[in-house]
Amino acid sequence: MKNYWLVLLGCIFCACSRGQTVPAANGLTPLPNGVSEEHAALVYQHAKTFPEKTQLSVALLYPDQTYFLGILRENDTLRFAANESRVFEVGSISKVFTATLLAHQVIQGRVSLTEPIGHYVEKELNEAREITFLQLANHTSGLPRLPTNLNPFTFNPENPYRDYDGAKLEEYLTGGMEAENQPGSTYGYSNLGAGLLGYLLERISGASYEEQLQQQVFLPQDMTHSTTDLAKVDSHLIPGLNAVGEPTPHWEFDALAGAGAILSSANDLSIFARAHFDLENPVLALTREATFNIRDNMRIGLGWHLPRTKSGQEVLWHNGGTAGYTASMALEPNKKFGVVILSNVSAFHQDKGKIDDLCFELMDLLLAL
Repeated sequence: MKNYWLVLLGCIFCACSRGQTVPAANGLTPLPNGVSEEHAALVYQHAKTFPEKTQLSVALLYPDQTYFLGILRENDTLRFAANESRVFEVGSISKVFTATLLAHQVIQGRVSLTEPIGHYVEKELNEAREITFLQLANHTSGLPRLPTNLNPFTFNPENPYRDYDGAKLEEYLTGGMEAENQPGSTYGYSNLGAGLLGYLLERISGASYEEQLQQQVFLPQDMTHSTTDLAKVDSHLIPGLNAVGEPTPHWEFDALAGAGAILSSANDLSIFARAHFDLENPVLALTREATFNIRDNMRIGLGWHLPRTKSGQEVLWHNGGTAGYTASMALEPNKKFGVVILSNVSAFHQDKGKIDDLCFELMDLLLAL
């Protein structure tokens, strides 16, 4: 039981054996502007086994144009839907935005990537080895996936992060914090590390995580449906579905908001992706710089992972998942192509991996142009 909830909390996605949904009929006609038959066929093949009421919201970014492809499973048929401005939980794609806020602070000279985080915690950390801001942003801090005092037997499984507040995080930092590896030596994906980064940025800036996002990213880029506050976008929310296709509650975050609290739309994320096509933007350029080699075909920058596609092209990529949603996003700033996919497919649905597969296959189609 304990291991199951650690999987849930850490977004270590598993192929739950829940029974296969009968494949939907293909009602994807006529094609929206800018969407080819090949695009539509890929979407159908990857989405046809998702549950009733599943929605996918896809953005295809070309150098000078963005096209949207919305999908809804209704009456066991996949149909097109105009949902590019509808809101989904983006899960761990939030980590890219947390790293972007860090890059803002670095460019402004308020903090250094190599600076130890202990300088910004009032009490002495339990972990004596120095951990830097860079290591939080590129998952080499050595910190575990989750804090040890996020107890799987006491949280609400339908909203597991909501009650993990600043007091509990401080309790962990001063009493239970311990790196599993020498900081800077090993890649180890950590929701705790990203959440801690967001928490420390609040101290540095004097503004909440939500305020920083609005001031530094969302408002300047006119991302009007992006926030960590559901109340601001509730009327636009696509309801999340659990692993068997039933409605599931929205996840709320407190101290670990930087790990996964953002809600957004395909239109807004396409705006953010297109901002990366401006190669002269110093903040975004900093997030794209490779900082660690994970393996032969994967590096990492700040927040962004840098995998190679089947065609051998390195791209920026991140995905995300919660109990009710799965998302994937990839872009190639030099060639100015990108793909955004948001969905209300549970991260614990047996076919959730098809969202990432679809993202990379669509990206390869674009890069082949």
